[in-house]
Amino acid sequence: MSTYESQPWAVSPSTTLQAFTDGVDPSATPEAQQLLSGITNATASEKVLGVRVASATKSVKDWCAELEAWTWCETFEPPLRRDPYIQEKDTQGLDKDAASTGADGTDNGDESAYWGSMPASTVMAYGVRLDQIKEELEDLNMDELKGYILDMYPMERPRPTSGYGNKRAELHLLDDFSYVVTHTMLQALPCLSYLSQLTRVWSVRLLVLHEVPHFLTGLDDVMKAMRSGWDTLDLSDDPQKSTKELDGWKEVIADTRDNLQSKITSLGRKLDRMLDALEGMNDVLPDNWIDDFEAVEADYSKWAADAQKRIFELDMLMTCT
Repeated sequence: MSTYESQPWAVSPSTTLQAFTDGVDPSATPEAQQLLSGITNATASEKVLGVRVASATKSVKDWCAELEAWTWCETFEPPLRRDPYIQEKDTQGLDKDAASTGADGTDNGDESAYWGSMPASTVMAYGVRLDQIKEELEDLNMDELKGYILDMYPMERPRPTSGYGNKRAELHLLDDFSYVVTHTMLQALPCLSYLSQLTRVWSVRLLVLHEVPHFLTGLDDVMKAMRSGWDTLDLSDDPQKSTKELDGWKEVIADTRDNLQSKITSLGRKLDRMLDALEGMNDVLPDNWIDDFEAVEADYSKWAADAQKRIFELDMLMTCT
């Protein structure tokens, strides 16, 4: 709760909304009844504006509370990668669901697949709800409401540069309606800022969670491809091999090189997308993902050098056949 909302004279937007629609709640606090009693004489158009302001403020505060309650386990790591023995520890609830998911978080045929650290169904549901909140927030047109309230206040005129004979600035007293809607909007402003922060944080989290299964699958795939690539270089130097056979081996090595390079490049782009999205955020990718990718890159560099050397050796054998 903000300092403003904790003041004894603060009135909730729900109470204000009820006052504009059904009249002042007799069970409200004396401070609230005193503050809201003056709006009974508001015009129809003023009441419409009051309802909009109170309803918008209530919605913004409710959305903040809703997003605050969303579960986040402080990591993008899938459960089975965090704890390989999770299936033995717990066979009920979410852990049981996790057992039907691959270690990389991809679906093994069950609807409870994980995308990173969260069930895919939850990620999708959060995404749909986040889009709804953003759309509904835009429909509230908060800037327009703030403009209406600012119009209640006279524009400040430039102060005189000199002289004592100038009139002092007039004191403009607010009527009860203007005071109530201003009071209500002031509650919305810090919540708007906080809501913007929450929606950004969750938008980035969901974006990364969507990418995690593809990245981890690609990481496992390229590691297997690297092992296969090293096996490809393990060729005998039998001088009895025909030129056709030696040329075939060269082609296999070249194809393997192109395949590995393509896989690593694609994987690097996935990693870069996640890192770029998380820039400036408190959430980070697991260090071991970056370490594993860098290890694959280093392994490929060594492999590529050895592959080039092996191709040269095959060329030498071919000249001797």
